[in-house]
Amino acid sequence: MMAMSDDEQEVLRKVMQLEEVRQDELRRKLDFSKSKLSALINNLKDKNAIEKTRYKRTNKIKPTEEFQR
Repeated sequence: MMAMSDDEQEVLRKVMQLEEVRQDELRRKLDFSKSKLSALINNLKDKNAIEKTRYKRTNKIKPTEEFQR
């Protein structure tokens, strides 16, 4: 994985494992604060590791094609 922090790698591994997950569910699974997870997701999105799409009052997160199995 490119230059990613340990927390970014943990988030990406969980997203890859689940294939698609809502951000609020991901937060419960990883036990990160809302703000920390939001920042990590934005960093991963900037690195083209994940895709984030709006879903009701949360977001759906999935790995980009490059990071899918």
